[in-house]
Amino acid sequence: PENDREEAFVPENDREEVRDWVLQLSMDKKVEPVLATRSCFKCNAKNYEASLTCSGCNMKFKPCVVTGYPVMRGRGELPPDEVFVNFHNGSTSFKDFIDFTVKG
Repeated sequence: PENDREEAFVPENDREEVRDWVLQLSMDKKVEPVLATRSCFKCNAKNYEASLTCSGCNMKFKPCVVTGYPVMRGRGELPPDEVFVNFHNGSTSFKDFIDFTVKG
């Protein structure tokens, strides 16, 4: 897509400062270019922390609507079949579900 803006989003002096910082950081031998990882709770394989699929067991995770990071079980997510069963057998009310979702 073409940008119709006449001026840059960031002032030139700020851009130069950031460019110099990135260059200096990339030349620093003490800094390793490593992505943060997390362990899959199912198979314990190491994965990039924002990956929505486990590289070990291919388990899929739903993305958080705010960050896009995977939502792990136990942090406010119930399997759809469990939600369906609990609603329809009367053991979970809509209010309980909302309280769980908001507070979970």
